[in-house]
Amino acid sequence: MIIYNKKSLENLRLIDQAKIWKEKQLLSESLFEKIKGKYINDLYTPNFFIRTGLFLFTSILIGASLGLITLITIHDTISGYGLPIRMLIYAIITGITAEKVIREKKFFRAGVDDAFQYATLGLCISAIAIFFDNLNNNSESYYDRTDYTLQILTLSLPLLIFFAIRYVDRLISALAFGVLIYIIFYVVSNTGNIGIAICPFTICITSFLIYQLVKKYGYVEKRLLWKDNFKILELLSLLTLYLSVNYFVVRELNAIMNDEYSSSQIPLAWLFYITTAITPLLYIYFGIIKKDRLQLQLGMMLITFAVFTFKFYFSLGHHEITITLAGIIMIGVAWFVNKLLKTPKIGLTVDKDVLEKEFNLSDAEALVIAETMGKDSSQQEGFEFGEGNFGGGGSGGKF
Repeated sequence: MIIYNKKSLENLRLIDQAKIWKEKQLLSESLFEKIKGKYINDLYTPNFFIRTGLFLFTSILIGASLGLITLITIHDTISGYGLPIRMLIYAIITGITAEKVIREKKFFRAGVDDAFQYATLGLCISAIAIFFDNLNNNSESYYDRTDYTLQILTLSLPLLIFFAIRYVDRLISALAFGVLIYIIFYVVSNTGNIGIAICPFTICITSFLIYQLVKKYGYVEKRLLWKDNFKILELLSLLTLYLSVNYFVVRELNAIMNDEYSSSQIPLAWLFYITTAITPLLYIYFGIIKKDRLQLQLGMMLITFAVFTFKFYFSLGHHEITITLAGIIMIGVAWFVNKLLKTPKIGLTVDKDVLEKEFNLSDAEALVIAETMGKDSSQQEGFEFGEGNFGGGGSGGKF
């Protein structure tokens, strides 16, 4: 299903990991070059600025080309279902072009492939939207515009999932997650007062289940090509889990759904007070216990939002003094923790991870090949980890 060459993607991931090892002086320059020679990466992935430029240029080119075709054939456009058919034809053109460009030019997150795949996806969703708009307008019965939005999102979700898998795209993965959460939110909240009451808990449980599925099945060997996609899903599931039980979000969203001018106290307010304060602390606790950097960092950031929530409803006045003192305290805590963890403590450090948590057979294979290729029969060249010697697990006192 994936459009890119899987072997090239695996080699790219291994080379990126080898770069980290080289920066940490776990690999010498010569061994790093040998790994690059062994695991050849033929994909073109430019830096951020070149990628942005190529994306903008390609997007303009796509818009100009399709616009020119439209101007030439505008007399053939008919009202009704002619426009969605035209959109589908355009989507087929951009989709075929995307396949051809990626296969022949070996683009991977290069801006050009991004522009074509986003154009194809956008045209498909536009065709769906226009089709249902015409269908509902031609219907004799009245239809709700919100139901119209739900129709579009429900049919767009499979497309988003397909594009996220085929093109290994992180942004589309995030959009698919957002669409899924909105569909569940809409369906539950429109079942009456009971639905509105249980909506936060439904979103909380859904986010928790997605997080558990990602952690259990997302980082296995055969799915590591989509590792970045699963990281996005992991982050978003943790974020929506907290937002679904945050007192500020629940109270204000409840007022919006009930068409209230200003928010009022909600049922089970005491429970949401507790979840607002406790959930970030639980993220930090489990982040430390499980050595999960993402969960730890997110927990520390969400503490700020929890403080904002309580400050918003229970203000003691003098906001400028409160904000200044909070900023000073946060800077002080950040400085102290940063200094404390310069030397690793309880398995934590401020430095980036040297080894991936999801250490797998491919990485192990690269490590072995690097060692064997780095040694000759006279053992003149060893696999150097930093300034120490490797070959006995550090039995000589050096590692």
